[in-house]
Amino acid sequence: MSDKLLPLRNFLREVLYAYHGRYPSNEKINTEAILKSPGKFGLRPVRKGESRLGSLMIWPKSAALVAEDGNDTNTAFSLQKIAVWYPSTKNCGALETITVDKLVSQTTSLTDIRYFQPIHPRLFWNSWIDSDDGSEQPVTLETGKLYRFRLAFSALDFNAQKNGADNPREKIELQQTEDYLPDFEPYNITVVPVGKFRTRKPLLSMVTISRDTLTRTLIQDKITTRKLNEMSREHNAIKFEDGDNTILSSAFIPIEPGCISFVVVVSSKATRRLVTSWRVNAMVGDQDATQCVTTSISRSVGPSAMPWFEVSDEKQAVARLGILDFEDFAIGSFQKARDADQDPISWVLKGPLERALRDLSEYINDNIGSDALDLKLVSRELTKTLFDCATNGDSDEDPCDGNIALQELRSLASTSKNDRVQVNLRNIVANRNYYAPVQLISYSESEALGKYLDFVQPLPIPLPPVLGPTKCISDWTSGLIVTDAAFTETWRRTLVPSIVEPLHHRSPATFDDLNLLKGYLTSSSPMCERPEALVLLAHHGRGFLADTQKRKRIEGIPAEQVSRKFKNGSVGILMACSLGAIGDKDNDGAMFLERLNEKNMRAAVISPVIVPGRLAARFLENVKTVASKLEKDTTLSEIFRLARQRILNGPDPQDNNEAVRIAANFLMIVGDPDTSICGAIK
Repeated sequence: MSDKLLPLRNFLREVLYAYHGRYPSNEKINTEAILKSPGKFGLRPVRKGESRLGSLMIWPKSAALVAEDGNDTNTAFSLQKIAVWYPSTKNCGALETITVDKLVSQTTSLTDIRYFQPIHPRLFWNSWIDSDDGSEQPVTLETGKLYRFRLAFSALDFNAQKNGADNPREKIELQQTEDYLPDFEPYNITVVPVGKFRTRKPLLSMVTISRDTLTRTLIQDKITTRKLNEMSREHNAIKFEDGDNTILSSAFIPIEPGCISFVVVVSSKATRRLVTSWRVNAMVGDQDATQCVTTSISRSVGPSAMPWFEVSDEKQAVARLGILDFEDFAIGSFQKARDADQDPISWVLKGPLERALRDLSEYINDNIGSDALDLKLVSRELTKTLFDCATNGDSDEDPCDGNIALQELRSLASTSKNDRVQVNLRNIVANRNYYAPVQLISYSESEALGKYLDFVQPLPIPLPPVLGPTKCISDWTSGLIVTDAAFTETWRRTLVPSIVEPLHHRSPATFDDLNLLKGYLTSSSPMCERPEALVLLAHHGRGFLADTQKRKRIEGIPAEQVSRKFKNGSVGILMACSLGAIGDKDNDGAMFLERLNEKNMRAAVISPVIVPGRLAARFLENVKTVASKLEKDTTLSEIFRLARQRILNGPDPQDNNEAVRIAANFLMIVGDPDTSICGAIK
């Protein structure tokens, strides 16, 4: 198939999938076939007087999806007023938003245009929050109170019905329903809580869609109820595998004021595809509502992208890479810019993500600290894990979209000046993050993408923007407790004071003893008034910190005992092994990092693999060199970049060690890289 026709064919497949919830059969898909027999593809012509918004616009050898209908009806027709999504032949088929007059200049065959809608009527995913006192969709939620997140699939727009709007559903005759309603495959529905909850366990449900319920809604003479739960009892078509038709709900208790979210992911295990996904925000407490944009109760069935789990809207990111791990399979997604009018590139990974990352981690940990660690091997294996497709994808007929995404990343790197790329590798079943050294993926034979792009990976709980007078950090706390390596007591006691003294910052707490640090981190005293930088040097494994490798868990600092609440805006420079360990099956590697995040740690420098003692010493020394000379407020990202760069290209002879340089490549920032460190206080 030619390069020109391939994006068009893929575009038509995705539109039909969005319309019907499934891909078309083996019927040959092209514009000529659709124009000849639209009914075979579940399509009908747009009726006279009917809006063309969301319709498939087809003419010989090309097609587009109407994004904005400037005419509202087919009367007073003016083609130039229509904005459409059009599959670009220049950008791997990604969707471009384009006006028809510009489209005319790109094609010579814009004649005999016809518009098609799916045969079936409008269908909706409806979601809302309620509580035991009968309140539905409250404006704000209370901390410590039990709520339920509800979900329904219906031919009724619950939001329109609740507000008394006209036409909250289509009304048809019984004999029409057989042709109007599509067939539905079984769905897996996952509801993932994102934010500060008493428990963040996701809801996992296997469901079917009841055509009988949809039919009753479509043919019912009149619907009068305005209560969301009553609508759901009568019109919700979600049925559980055992035939139960109770409302799908997830109980939750918010524990702190701020913005929380629920990410809904509907997937098909049979086709290993993301059917649809979206995020619903809710505000807890009397907070600034602008920081938590709420969404409509009802969402029309239609095209959707991979969900993004961060509440923040990263304006600096030029692209984002997301992997959702369903454990049985994983789906990748790449999008050039978060607000770009382009469809994301999506693919099914070749194999289980967690196992592949765990195998890679084992190789790295067995060889780190020596010259035997082959960064090119790490790059090749990580590239195959993230970007190879379940199908071969090596033909013109069926290319691997993961490989296309990799090409796009390399293309960005070719023109980049340290542009930022957001990366989120998430286990959707366990609701936890994986951290992987994506910066090591190759750009060329001798260079990695991390030389040209800054990769940022999120902490599991996004925090609100830092507000108030203390927006930068001038307090430094240290816990340099390792005693069984070449770290002298004098060095451990003087490192942080050597940073704060020339800056006129504060060092409210300096610990070189395990028990003293344990007392600090497990204290339930009131939250600090100012954000702080926690500089840590400790052994870590199985979810606890220690001063020697011989300590038992009961003697160390287990993650679950950390009670100290940090001020939002705090960061960690954490030289401890395997924090956020790659593909750690029992999640022990991420427990400590997640606990600090729960206690308001906004960002951290970590390594998801073993940190050799020599690397820890050199990196902290270079942080001291860089930070102690700050003349103005500087981001954690910039301090990290300069400190690590001194090791990679080190002017200091002590940095001239190849094994240390190799190990430094695995250091990374997780969370908000723009968290600010104060410059020298005059």
